[in-house]
Amino acid sequence: MKINAPSHFQNSFFQEKASPDLKGLDLLIKRLAGKWKQRSSILKPWLKNVEVAKIERKRLEEITDKEINRLIRDSRLHVSGDALPDPKVLALICEVARRELGLIPYKVQMLSALALIKGYLAEIDTGEGKTLSIAIAAAFESWKGEPVHVITANDYLAKRDALTMKRFYARLGITVASVIGKTKPADRQAGYQVDITYTTAKEVAADFLRDRLQLGEWTRSGVRQQVRKFVRASESGVRLTQRGLFRALVDEADNGLIDEAVTPLLISQKFESEELRQACLGAWKVAEFLRPGTDYTIHRGRREVKLTEAGEEKIAERDDFPLSPLWRCPDRRREMVLLALEAHEFFTLGSHYIIEDGKVVIIDESTGRPMPDRSWKLGLHQIVEAKESL
Repeated sequence: MKINAPSHFQNSFFQEKASPDLKGLDLLIKRLAGKWKQRSSILKPWLKNVEVAKIERKRLEEITDKEINRLIRDSRLHVSGDALPDPKVLALICEVARRELGLIPYKVQMLSALALIKGYLAEIDTGEGKTLSIAIAAAFESWKGEPVHVITANDYLAKRDALTMKRFYARLGITVASVIGKTKPADRQAGYQVDITYTTAKEVAADFLRDRLQLGEWTRSGVRQQVRKFVRASESGVRLTQRGLFRALVDEADNGLIDEAVTPLLISQKFESEELRQACLGAWKVAEFLRPGTDYTIHRGRREVKLTEAGEEKIAERDDFPLSPLWRCPDRRREMVLLALEAHEFFTLGSHYIIEDGKVVIIDESTGRPMPDRSWKLGLHQIVEAKESL
């Protein structure tokens, strides 16, 4: 079993209340700030850049492949900073897309690429070619010499887009790979060593946390990491998966930054514990004894269970709790019973999880795919294992 007991910070974090909706003057100021960020003066230089790039790209059609390759080598040397791409550089990248992919970027795709390069959210309609827009932006950012991550909605899109754009990137002198759930550890490290890595938010965040566990307490600080690099100190044999997080282009930002961002991602280390096993079995036994409506209330919309006074009394009256130190603390005992009630009411075999090789495997509710390397937070996973007698 995996121990994942909540810390004081985790408890306060997960129980934090949402910020109240803005009203009155606060709401007005927020709207005005949004309008200011969207002012026409922001878009004008982008439009001018695109119009010049379209003309320049048309001219590049007459140039030989050998000359295009020379322009690529020269252009890479002059890309730096946060300024907009030179129209000639943008035109060159778009011409490579035409030659390698047979795709001539439209005005909306070029504008979207510029918006992403400048750190804006870009919304384009289905079928307008966001995959190519992201690739153009990723290629330009990669020329700055730092790793670029393209965060997609799922494993299928990450693998597909990396393969689709491979010829395009290769012509520009850029290496690309994908890191998905099935990627093996050795291949996973190689996948992060390339110039552009296509992956999902879950994978890149989980690998980041695993690296933090590898580094240990002292070296997890970003400032201390920089000190170690400055003095060229070794990591004592530590082999990290990632080589650094510098910039990311997020595909389907509403999904990645809103829908899936509400689920905390926790990493735990395996540790066998007979005491935890007994405590989880005891919690499940108590949960089966309690009755809905009488001993506890159910709020399905929030996936929340609350004990009634009758339920609290029944827990206090039980004298057959396991002889585990985890049960000596009344608050912890009550918390585990609530987790067991959540597992009883909200988590169903076949819908929310499956059992493979004697283990509980979570099913991603948004994609329907198994996630063998994931576990629920704060002991819930262990309770479900107890529920299934694993």
